[in-house]
Parts: sequence; C-alpha cells; structure tokens
Amino acid sequence: MLKHIMCKSVLVGVGLSSLITFGHAYGTTYYTALTGSDSNSCSSATSQSTPKRTINASLKCLSAGDTLYIRGGQYPEQLHSVFGTSWPSGNSWDNPITIAGYPGETVIINPSSNDDTFDILYMENIQYLIFDNLIIDGSNTNISTGMTLFRLGGTSHHVRLQNSILRNAHVGCSGMCCACGYGNAILAGNAGSEFINNEIYGNDAYGIYMTGNGFLVEGNYIHDNQGYGVHQYSSGQSNASNNVIRNNRIHHNGHNNRNPVGSAALILSSGDNNVAYNNVITDHFGGGIQIYGYATTNAKAYNNTIVGNQGSCIDIQNGSNGNNPAHDSIVRNNICYNNGSDIIDNGRSSIISNNTSNATNPQFVNATSADFHLQATSPAIDVGLTLAIVTMDSVKISRPQGKGYDIGAYEYVGNQNPAPSNLRVISTQQ
Repeated sequence: MLKHIMCKSVLVGVGLSSLITFGHAYGTTYYTALTGSDSNSCSSATSQSTPKRTINASLKCLSAGDTLYIRGGQYPEQLHSVFGTSWPSGNSWDNPITIAGYPGETVIINPSSNDDTFDILYMENIQYLIFDNLIIDGSNTNISTGMTLFRLGGTSHHVRLQNSILRNAHVGCSGMCCACGYGNAILAGNAGSEFINNEIYGNDAYGIYMTGNGFLVEGNYIHDNQGYGVHQYSSGQSNASNNVIRNNRIHHNGHNNRNPVGSAALILSSGDNNVAYNNVITDHFGGGIQIYGYATTNAKAYNNTIVGNQGSCIDIQNGSNGNNPAHDSIVRNNICYNNGSDIIDNGRSSIISNNTSNATNPQFVNATSADFHLQATSPAIDVGLTLAIVTMDSVKISRPQGKGYDIGAYEYVGNQNPAPSNLRVISTQQ
C-alpha cells in the first residue's frame, strides 16, 4: 500500500510543478509530441500544433533560458552524448534550460532495445539543465553487460533532476563489480548537481551513486533497489566533499545486493563535510548509515530515523585496510530502533550523542503504515541538541516546537496530520 501511495503522490507533484516558474530569464518554449514531425523547423516547434516528433531532434533547438515541453506518451529513445544526442547547456541557475513533461501528462522515456552498456540518458560536458516530470524506464532494454538510467559524464555540472520516476535499470553481469558502473538509476560525478523529489525503484544496483562535490539529494523516495539506496563515494579517494542528503525516505533496498554484508541504505565516504539529516531509513538488508573509513572526515549524521535494518543503525568504519579510520565524524539526534545492532564506532575522534538506543521504543504513530511521527509520550521529544544546519524537520516543520529539538526525522507538533507527500522543493543551492 505504501508503494502505491508514494508513486501516486509523485505524479501529483509533478503535474503541479511544471506550472511553477523558476525565475530565470525569459526564453523560447518548444514542443515535442508523438504526433509531430522532425521535419518541422525549430521555429515551427514553438507551436503546439507543429511540434517535433523526437526528443533528440528537439534538443538541437534549445539554448540558455529555453524550455522544452514533451507531450504525453512513450518515447523509445536513447539520449546519449556518444551516440549522437546534442545536449544544450544553460549558463546559470537563473538562466537554465528546462526539459519537462507537459503539465498533467505522463512522459515515459523507454528505449525498445539497448545493446551492451548504453545508458538511456547520458550527458557529457553540460551545465545548468533542469529535468522535470519525466519517467525514465529501462524495462524494455536488452543488454549483455549493464546500463544506467541517468548518467552525468565528463565535466557535466549543475544539473537538476526533479519530480521524476527512475525505474528498472538492468545489469547483465554477475559479481559485485557490476554494481560499480551498471544497473544504477543515477550515476553522477563532478559538482553541484541536484536530485529532488524523485521516486527511484526497481533497479538492479544502486538508487543514486554520486562521486563528486556539492550534490544535493532531497525529498526522494528510494525503494526496492538491489544495492545501496544512496552511495556517496569516489573509489576511496578524498575528492567527494560537501554533499547534502536530506529529507529522503529510503526503504527496502539491498535485498538482492551482490555484497549484502558490507552494504548500507546510505553511505558517506571519500571526502570532507558530507552530511545526512532528516532521512527515514528502513528495512535495508545491510545497515542504515555507513560512514566509510578511507579518506572520510567530518561526516555528519543528524536527526535520522533508522528502523528495522538488518545491520547496524550507524557504522563508523575503518578503511578497507584497517589503517584509515573515518575521523571527526559527528552523530547526533538519531533514532535507532529495532536494527541488527546499535551505533558502531571504529573511527577516530568521533562525537556521538543524543541518539536513542536500539532497544528503546520511540513510540511512533504507526510504524507498520510507515508513519514515523512521534506520539506525545515518545522518549525522543525535547531531548535532542540544537543543530545549526537542521532548522526544520523532514516535512519542513521548524525546529524546535517544544523545549528542545526532538530526536529523529520528525518534530512533534501535537495533533499531527500525516506528512504531506506531494510537496515540491525548489533548491536555492548554487
């Protein structure tokens, strides 16, 4: 029931979102539709009566400030820089290019076949693109090795994917290494990109695999993927810093992971000042949050609700060789409940405080229905520390509501209604 509700709410949110302007400079609006023709000129494609037929052809019309609306239907296209797609770029968040499903309509990008390692959307060396209200689906692909649904390569940076669904990325090989590059919904490097209010499910490897700096992962529902839900990592190096992962629901991932013992729903690794807060993390085959040892400093896990995972609640680790422990990690205000074990600290100079014990019942409103708000008698109310970066809870309720911060992703506010699930968040991160 939860899966159906969440999927429906995402579709409602995207229908509304495309009606909201981004505040960028005025540009030209173009249209793509299955009833169109690629022989129509770009000038003609500014009219809904004479659109382009394919997304690939329409992209060649775009420049900074423009918008492409894609009318409803299933588009059997591969949009890949190496194989002929001409991706445009914006020049700032105030003057981006927007590629969006038409408001109120369902747009599915689903190639009919996909040989070997071809990704569905692959972009090289682009910047300031916004993707909105799309479904990217790998279910029809026929591959021998693997694929990714949405991949940022080369020097690509400052790309925003929002209000979309990413599902059914396949991997055709066996063994742990397959998950490193294939079968992921999102694979992104470089800097400053954002993944906001998406639903990501049914993928053979990871939900989001990011290897760069300054990423924002916010408000996503990431569930039923075979590997990690969110994997922030860069091959054990120290060049993936200042990433923020917040307000996400990460549920039931990792159950067919090729490396189940070492996995987690969310990993912070490979850099400095990576932060995860206000996330609800449940029912992962491995642990909840993993703070990886090698080259990881100042990782922060704040106000997360971590419940029912088979491994540890939070695991602060040594490096792969046991000689490079994570250091200066800060773990505060987290609810740990009914996981395989409590917080494990094998790091150096860790600060761990104001977290609930794994055996302490936090008294959720209804955990079986995935309502992890707190009841009035919860021991997690008013006992957290004030944290400068966590000014609101997972659904934008300001903290604190009482005498102090509550522990976990939700702040208690009395007679609570269920958390709204169709809110649209517009990032201000530059």
